[in-house]
Amino acid sequence: MHPGTATGELYYKIKNMLHSSTEFLRQLFKARWRAKSEKDWEETEEQGNRLLVDLLKTTPLNKDSMARIESGCLDNWDLSTLSTVLRKHEFMKQVQFKQENEAIFILSVMRNTLSHFAIDRACEQVYQCFE
Repeated sequence: MHPGTATGELYYKIKNMLHSSTEFLRQLFKARWRAKSEKDWEETEEQGNRLLVDLLKTTPLNKDSMARIESGCLDNWDLSTLSTVLRKHEFMKQVQFKQENEAIFILSVMRNTLSHFAIDRACEQVYQCFE
């Protein structure tokens, strides 16, 4: 699919939106962390490892996500990793975040759809998220 076609343009718009959303989710993580712990997230392996140990008690993770979390460096966390942490970690998935977490789930579905389907089908399925 060429970027000049309607589907190609939609694909790149969605991809750019997901990229921007990833940065927003990093900021959301920091805000939730600060609100709950009354401390800023320290981007250290020690803090990442503690979060990973807690998360693994309830949530299976793939090796890539485990490595990203363990690094502690939020810039290494992709949309899938951020989505999992924000929606699954007991510390983060409070009742008051229910609507936010539903929106985060939709972003994750959109990202996975773009990653695993042909462009035409992916754009059609992502578009259905907004209907």
